[in-house]
Amino acid sequence: MDYAAVVFLEIIYMIAFLALTSAGLAVVFGMMRVINLAHGEFVMIGGYTTIACAKAGINIYVAMLVVSPLVVGILGLLVERLVVRQLYGRMIDTMLATTTPINVGRLATRGTVIASNASVPAKPMPQVAGIWLASRMPVTVPACQAVQLG
Repeated sequence: MDYAAVVFLEIIYMIAFLALTSAGLAVVFGMMRVINLAHGEFVMIGGYTTIACAKAGINIYVAMLVVSPLVVGILGLLVERLVVRQLYGRMIDTMLATTTPINVGRLATRGTVIASNASVPAKPMPQVAGIWLASRMPVTVPACQAVQLG
């Protein structure tokens, strides 16, 4: 019974997350006529900024709530002024122009991980009914499908 409640809450969480994300993207795509495919890279830069600030001795809450939004905001402003502003109304061109930060972000991420010789400690994978799960997706997707089918 407890597991069913957890799965139900996960389903509600994912529905709310997808609804909020799609509403935000609809506003950006519909009102601004810009397709920005690099939003994930901006989130990644915020995460890296938080980690770098925390390792430098800055309070984690100051790093998360002050420094990272400032860094990402300034970077986003630069990208908007230098790249996207010239392409307003040309959706395909903005989509192509914003794929460059994606490629630069991937290369920077690989370089950072390789240069820092970082390793992530392994955590045991969850197991449900004797099946090893790499994520919660094998549980939530069939549950969502069952809800949709009635």
